[in-house]
Amino acid sequence: MTQIQATHFICSGPDIFQQLQLPEPYQLDRSPGSLVAVTALDNFDNQLLQRDQVLLQSSTELFLLDQQGLLVAPLARKRMGITLDMAPDELHEALSGLEVLRCLMPVADYTLQHCSASLLDDDQKTCARLTLLQVESAAGVHVNWIELNPLRGYDKAFRVVRQQLLELGARADAKPVQLLQQLGYRDSGYCNNPPVDLSADLTAQVAARRIVATFLAVARQNEQGIIDDLDTEFLHDYRVSLRRVRSLISLLKGVWDEATEQQLKQRFSALMRITNRLRDLDVYLLDQASYYTLLPESMHPGVDDIFASFQRERTQQWRQLAAHLASAAYKQEFAALQQLFEGDEERMAPGDRAADNVLEYGCYLITRRYKKVCRTASKIHDDTPDEEVHQLRLQCKKLRYLLDFFSPLLEPKQARLVIKSLKVLQDNLGRFNDYSSQQLALQAFLDQQLASGRQVGTQMIEAIGALIVLKHQLQLKERALVMGSFEAFNSDKTRQAITSLCDESTQPGGVE
Repeated sequence: MTQIQATHFICSGPDIFQQLQLPEPYQLDRSPGSLVAVTALDNFDNQLLQRDQVLLQSSTELFLLDQQGLLVAPLARKRMGITLDMAPDELHEALSGLEVLRCLMPVADYTLQHCSASLLDDDQKTCARLTLLQVESAAGVHVNWIELNPLRGYDKAFRVVRQQLLELGARADAKPVQLLQQLGYRDSGYCNNPPVDLSADLTAQVAARRIVATFLAVARQNEQGIIDDLDTEFLHDYRVSLRRVRSLISLLKGVWDEATEQQLKQRFSALMRITNRLRDLDVYLLDQASYYTLLPESMHPGVDDIFASFQRERTQQWRQLAAHLASAAYKQEFAALQQLFEGDEERMAPGDRAADNVLEYGCYLITRRYKKVCRTASKIHDDTPDEEVHQLRLQCKKLRYLLDFFSPLLEPKQARLVIKSLKVLQDNLGRFNDYSSQQLALQAFLDQQLASGRQVGTQMIEAIGALIVLKHQLQLKERALVMGSFEAFNSDKTRQAITSLCDESTQPGGVE
């Protein structure tokens, strides 16, 4: 006989355990439970809710609800940090797969009553076990989450309780996310790459304005997280959004007149410039563990000195950026830029391609950029200077931006095929660039330390020298893979997909 599995129920209203009217010979033996204040937690991307998980934190415990049931664990520390870092061992498996760079943060406050009960028969034998979470919102809304666990051989008792719960209005096979939904919580809806409302009949200028407005809004959503220094992904998403905007203005030549285009690029570059050093330091610090892996343990004290200096500089850079983002001048500039792109009214001088059909224009740009990638890659050989390899990376990035910008208008299957193939090459080139830039950064850091007049320890100097050599070796390894990655990208399958996406017979000419 198949064992009956635990069932989850949800219902609104007062304590449902008090409403159960069990027939003889059954009775409910209930633990007293207690009322505690709890905070619902999620990261900025709402990943827990998307995974149908609810995480509540009291002053001493964590309560995790998912499709496997309720898991209660002691709170390892009160301030929530990086998910897997802060989680007790009991929660590691349940929370695995979350984005580890995102912190958990409060999203709503509630009052919680947590209690358990045993269903007993007339011999005082336990026939089933129940767990109740009753959660109350600040508005006085009560929602009960009940977990009913049957015991082998007591199927009748299970069915009796189940029927009682259903008659009281409980819904069976409830999803954890429904608990917060019934309490009135709605997630932020944040998406770092939201869909843009584009249609094939739009002009290039209208489409460009909509894309820019969308990503300016994404950048703004990340400002407070940067100011509060919650996690490094707020700055990352902020920069990616502005980089997309700056790239679109550069790639869609002729949408606005040349003077306007130059002015816009300068204004967006100025917004990003102040974030550059902090992002560099974040990348170094996030990669700290790999530096220890590369070097023998005897050189680890030198690595400690390097990253202690990085951390001190990061604190200074963050304070400067936080003050900048909170300033009236920054807010005024960003609001002015948003106003240029929002609404249907064009506030900037149009270029000679402003009225072009967006689909034809986009197809032309994608095909042209793809051919440029192929031409650049075909010139790379064993003796090609690093700078030309970097140029290939930039061309690939521009092609990827174009595919992303126009993806709402492209055939999804073919677009995914091209992007998937391009991503392998981009990842290879990205690692090549990282190793190259890390060598330069380490050398610049050492030069700065030596020029500062402060005493520089031998351990730090030796560690930097060894790391530069190792990063160079890794760079050479990635360089050797570049042509193989390009050949995989420049396959017949990819060319056919590009042709299918962008029929050259529909493309306008004359775009530079």
